[in-house]
Amino acid sequence: MSGPFRGTREVIVRTEDWERALSFYGSVLGLPVAYRGETILGFETGAVRLYVEKGRPHDPVFEFLVADVETAKRALLAAGCVIQEEDPALPRCYVRDPFGFVFNVGRARARRLPPPDLSKRPFTVAAQRLMAASPSALYHAWTDQLDRWFAAPGTLLFNPVVDSPVFWQTEHEGQRHPHYGRILRLEPDRLVELTWLSSGTKGAETIVTVALTPAASGTHHELTHAGFLDQESRDRHDHAWPRVLAHLDATIGASAE
Repeated sequence: MSGPFRGTREVIVRTEDWERALSFYGSVLGLPVAYRGETILGFETGAVRLYVEKGRPHDPVFEFLVADVETAKRALLAAGCVIQEEDPALPRCYVRDPFGFVFNVGRARARRLPPPDLSKRPFTVAAQRLMAASPSALYHAWTDQLDRWFAAPGTLLFNPVVDSPVFWQTEHEGQRHPHYGRILRLEPDRLVELTWLSSGTKGAETIVTVALTPAASGTHHELTHAGFLDQESRDRHDHAWPRVLAHLDATIGASAE
């Protein structure tokens, strides 16, 4: 087998009535444009990124990434799937499974970008809290639902794929503060690790690691924030993170009740 199939958050639809579709998604639904091409536009929905392509119509197509596309194709065909459309130049390989689900099979990047070198930045913060919400709810709160409790609504760009860049803004005392990063590790319902760069880190690419462990009354939430430039930055975040986690617990925990 080619290894595990990893889903992305990308969905594509194709239509001949392209201009009308762009008007619908952009004006009626009010979705922001995240990607522009000559015959394709990508809209950011928050949960998924919706691509609208000009051409012969087809139903929505999801995407899975694998280490070896050819090996995956052979395994899928042997299991009763059929190739619905293929174009190696793009590359594109649409597969319909025996139950009618259509998805694209793409190649995952084998190389991972290295994490920041924190060897000369030993200043670290750790914060723990027992939270009422489940590990799954908290995992989503730290990924595709970060704007439910932390990021300002409408500012979150988060594709839950390792090495993908992330961006959001926070609001404090009437001012918006941009945050930048990239995803280092993802283990669904268990762990989220990403780099964290903001004015609060003084431009340093720090690392935030969130570990989630099931507990009898919810989840043991452990956060580590490492790589601050100096003691002042470390102390400021040491004061802030317990309050931030209390807000997360109140927001996500309350919705789970």
